[in-house]
Amino acid sequence: MAMNPAGPSAPSTPVSAPAPTRRGSALSAGGSVEQRRARREQLREFYGLKGDATTPVKESGERGELGEDIRVEGRERRGAGEGKGNGKGKGKSEEDAEYQGDGVDPLDIDSRGFDATKYYEDLIARSSLSDLMQRASALSSDVGNLQSSRHSLVYNHHHQLFSAGDTISILNSRTPQLLSIVAKLQDSFSSISQLVDAVALSDGPRDDTDAGKLEARVRDGLERLRLMVIAEEPPENIRTCFEGFRADVEALAEGNPEWDGVLQECRDLVEAVPPGPSGELQLAEVAAA
Repeated sequence: MAMNPAGPSAPSTPVSAPAPTRRGSALSAGGSVEQRRARREQLREFYGLKGDATTPVKESGERGELGEDIRVEGRERRGAGEGKGNGKGKGKSEEDAEYQGDGVDPLDIDSRGFDATKYYEDLIARSSLSDLMQRASALSSDVGNLQSSRHSLVYNHHHQLFSAGDTISILNSRTPQLLSIVAKLQDSFSSISQLVDAVALSDGPRDDTDAGKLEARVRDGLERLRLMVIAEEPPENIRTCFEGFRADVEALAEGNPEWDGVLQECRDLVEAVPPGPSGELQLAEVAAA
């Protein structure tokens, strides 16, 4: 058996990497700190907090929370604003007190004196990152609801507008028929009014000495007699009407051919009426007269 002249082989040991030096650890730590600082600076620029910061935030080697940085920056900006005032010797708290004294809250979204800048500053100063995200989600939901309500209102008004247009079209199509019906009704009312005026004539007190009143009474009686014949009133009513002014027309017919013709017309109207059960005797009396 061949033997290894070098003797038994020694076990192999893994070669370990050189331990990092203290300088390399410091460089890596410095790099991570610079990265965190750069990220914070970007966030401050995004939220508009970089320009008003007065004191830097304390750095730490551990990973800090973004919400704490934002709260610190907000407090610094709020303190700077209170120190500056509004140019007239009044701080922010005094200005807010004036708003609230007038019944106007600049931090109330529904108020007429709402100030978006002050609302934003107060929100950044008082809220953490999680609160800001929740508030942003709530505001987005409110905006979506408002847009949905606006679309619903627009749709409803559009639908109502079309319904009103259809109703107006129907009315326009039926207007000529309604106008013709109204015209017929007006004519009928005029005829009825004339008949009422002619039939409901008052028999004034008889005055034989006034020829004008006597003639007017006879003319009214003749007109009423004609209308009663046209309306086919009962024969008894027609004869009663004629008997009411027969004496007057006979008095005017004496020696006056015009009124004699009126008397003859009245007799013809009465004779044209068919006699009733008890009207034959009256008809004979009228004919004999």
